[in-house]
Amino acid sequence: GEGSYGKVYKAKKEEFGITTYSAIKQIEIPQTKLEIQTLKTEGMTQDGITRYYEKSVQKWIDEIKFMSIFKDSENIVDIEDYEILKKKKEIGWIINIRMELLQNLDLYILEHNLTDREILKMAIDVATALEDCEENNVIHRDIKPDNIFVNSKGIYKVGDFGIAKHIDNTVSNMSKKGTENYMAPELYKNEKGNKTVDIYSLGVMLYRYFNYNRLPFLPNYPEEITMEDREEALYKRISGEKMPVPQNASREIAEIILKSCGYYPKDRYANATELKEALREEYNKIKKPRILFDFNEKQMNKIFLENTKSDSHSGTLSVFEDTQQKEALDMTVGIGLENPKETEQILQAIEEQNKKESVTEKIENIIEPVEQEKVLEIGEQSEENLKTEETVEQTG
Repeated sequence: GEGSYGKVYKAKKEEFGITTYSAIKQIEIPQTKLEIQTLKTEGMTQDGITRYYEKSVQKWIDEIKFMSIFKDSENIVDIEDYEILKKKKEIGWIINIRMELLQNLDLYILEHNLTDREILKMAIDVATALEDCEENNVIHRDIKPDNIFVNSKGIYKVGDFGIAKHIDNTVSNMSKKGTENYMAPELYKNEKGNKTVDIYSLGVMLYRYFNYNRLPFLPNYPEEITMEDREEALYKRISGEKMPVPQNASREIAEIILKSCGYYPKDRYANATELKEALREEYNKIKKPRILFDFNEKQMNKIFLENTKSDSHSGTLSVFEDTQQKEALDMTVGIGLENPKETEQILQAIEEQNKKESVTEKIENIIEPVEQEKVLEIGEQSEENLKTEETVEQTG
């Protein structure tokens, strides 16, 4: 895989007849030779450029130090080993970080239609990771699906502390980093922030999963989404407009989500433990889990249909029993809800129409072709022992 900071490889190690796998996060500094040429045109000397990039290398050493603090945390990605290789003939470094092999959350969801109970379990695991962060005075600042992973045992973990920052340093303005879609308003506006920025981001993630995979303020499912809709949704969220209730959340779960997404830090859960306790309470109530959404449009409409006509979901309100949900559905299908039978007929028509469409085409429109990865044979920590072979498994 490939992220904003570098590439990730699947690594295989064979020793005494035992084969183990892990992930190698490889960061190259600088990322391109053009960067060096640009600095030269700005009048920087060779030594100056070297010092310039040494600070970048130090940033990654800091991340590794952050991660080592959480060595015993079950819900934070574990770093197994690392090496820093300085290039001999040019300015630059290669940093190899070996971590446990995990799958990215969104890729995992593509293969598993997660239920409301499983999504809450994910959030509980992330909240547990945030508890560990708080105990060590660390703010992650970039909680988002790309940085949430799951192992083979179904345990969810937080990774990529590349822009983490010690809480002690937050008296000054935090830099605007992270992903805008999940970023707390104060970070977006370069204002002072505290540990609740991570709670906010987790709240936005939950909103998305309990809102048919749509972020706050986007048109209700199944309306089409335009680029203008996305820009307007971001503006409304950052400016503090009151968030609508997620379409597919019970009243209790919606309250948790909206409290987590409080515009002002004082309106959010004070800490990760408070959020975790609220999530666990709702998790324990669910006796009959529901699939929340499906990347197959035909199946998604079927889920939508079931959710709108059912009033017996465990821990979930019927659409026809909740005023705000009624208004949302009214906007979505363009009819009044005075006649539930007519509403059901319209929704059934949507389902029939989707049967005529190609499921394969729908999936292809969503899932990009999986890029082949390189497999690294890991022996000693030397550059010479890193060999490659092809694999088709996605590693996040």
